[in-house]
Amino acid sequence: MKRTLLALALVASSTVALATPVATVDGQTIDSSVIDAQVKSLSAQYKDFKDTPELRTQLIAKAAQDRAILMLAQKAGVQNTEDYKTAIKNTEEQLSYNLYLKQLQGEAKKSVTEAEIKAFYEKFAKQPKPEQAKVRHVLVADEATANKYFKLVKAGKTTIKSLAEKHTLDTATKKTGGLIDYVNIDVFVPEFADAVKSIKKGLVKKPVKTKFGYHIIYVLGKRAQPTPKLDDQVKEEIKRLLTQQKAEKLLKDALNTIKVEFTK
Repeated sequence: MKRTLLALALVASSTVALATPVATVDGQTIDSSVIDAQVKSLSAQYKDFKDTPELRTQLIAKAAQDRAILMLAQKAGVQNTEDYKTAIKNTEEQLSYNLYLKQLQGEAKKSVTEAEIKAFYEKFAKQPKPEQAKVRHVLVADEATANKYFKLVKAGKTTIKSLAEKHTLDTATKKTGGLIDYVNIDVFVPEFADAVKSIKKGLVKKPVKTKFGYHIIYVLGKRAQPTPKLDDQVKEEIKRLLTQQKAEKLLKDALNTIKVEFTK
């Protein structure tokens, strides 16, 4: 028993020691835990964040100023004004609104079962999938250059891969020789997508003009979008969808219990 009490006392004393005072504002203490929380928040927001003594000095000064302004506001009786009361009311209403929706989300999430996830997946797996294509292309600025390169490719004197590595304006695919791996065809700009759809495999019959310039396109292959395996990640995605659907239904059902009348 004595050891337990001693351990608790040591934990309590170490916790207090960790939160040391960093400023006092008219008798009120600001301790280091306030600054630590701000540093932690900034670190989560900014990738290249650095915790420095200079930064902490600035945060302490800002925290002290904020506390001073709050004290001045209280001394001025701001909390007794109608604006303050209205703001508090609005804040409470918004908080209630948000917490209620969060509560519905929680109820919906708990109600999602493995059987429902499996049924959703099986239904999805049976649905028609969008067509995907794997292509190579060269993008050039003008029609004359496009026609020249097209004739060379068609005659077998060069390849789209070689041309793309040297001349394409598409910087995203230059290093891969103009390769765009399997992707849904409809993500392309309309003119490019129509050209890809027009041929099963091989060289598209002529250069294609889009808002980016002129493309020489070679279709390497097509397939239906693969259905992902039902692994943990897919299960989580399905669970999120089902949770949202159920939460929306819970809200709709709840709203139906409230009588709403509109005045003319």
